[in-house]
Amino acid sequence: MIRMLGVVFFLISNVALSQGFWSNVDNEVERSSITATALVGDSMILVGKTGTGCFGSTHLQAYDVAGNLLWEKPRFFSTIKKIEVRNGTIYTCGSENSSDTHSGDVRFSKYSLKGDSIFEVKFPENYPDQWRVPTDLMTVNSKGKIAAASTQKNTAPVYYGNFVVNSTGSVIKEDTFHIARAPKILSYISDTSLYLVSESSVYLLDSTLKVRDSLSLKNNVITALFNDSALYVVSSNKVLKINMELAIVDSV
Repeated sequence: MIRMLGVVFFLISNVALSQGFWSNVDNEVERSSITATALVGDSMILVGKTGTGCFGSTHLQAYDVAGNLLWEKPRFFSTIKKIEVRNGTIYTCGSENSSDTHSGDVRFSKYSLKGDSIFEVKFPENYPDQWRVPTDLMTVNSKGKIAAASTQKNTAPVYYGNFVVNSTGSVIKEDTFHIARAPKILSYISDTSLYLVSESSVYLLDSTLKVRDSLSLKNNVITALFNDSALYVVSSNKVLKINMELAIVDSV
C-alpha cells in the first residue's frame, strides 16, 4: 500500500514539476507547439517542438530545470512524437510531416546528452511508396534496442503498426498488433520482454513484440507506470499493481 501511494505521489509531483518548468519558459516556447517531453534525472528537460517555418521544421531542445535553453537541434520535415533517455543517451521517434496523419515515413534518432547526433534513420527509405502510420510510442532496453508502436489504426481495422530497431539504427522488424483498443503505453520490463497497455487491456510481449499473455481490465486506462518489477495502471477510480505474470497483486 505504501508503494502504491508513493507511485500516485510520483505522478502528481511530476505534474507539479512540469507546471513550474513551463511557467519559466512560456515566453520562449509556445505550449501548443510541443509534441514530446522527457526528463533527464533532475537536471535537464527535453522538448520536441514544432517550428513555425513554412516547411514545418521541428526542434529537439534541452533546458535546465530553471527554464534556460542549453542546446537546440533542428529536425527538418519531421515531427518528434516520443523522447526517451536510457543509459545517458537520448532516443526519439516520430514521422515525416504530412497533412494526412495516416501517412508518412517513420523516423528514429539517437543523441548524446550534449545533443550530438549518433544516428537518424527513416523507414521506409524510399517514400512516398508504402508510407507508414506514424509511431508515437517508444521504449528502449538496456542494450539500446528500440521498440516502437503507433496509437493510430492502419487501413485494416484494429491493426496498429510496430517496429523493432537495433542499437545502430537498423530497422530489424516491422509488424502489427491485432488488438481491439488503441495502445497507450509500451515499456520494456527486461531486455527480452515488454508490457503493452491499451485502453482496456495489458499485454505481455516477447522481444519480437508477439503477444504471449494478456489481462483484460474493467475500467478504461488513463496511464501506467512500470517501476520495481511491477506495472501500476491508473484508471478513473483505481490504481492497480500488476506483476510480471499479469496478476493483480494490489489496488487502491
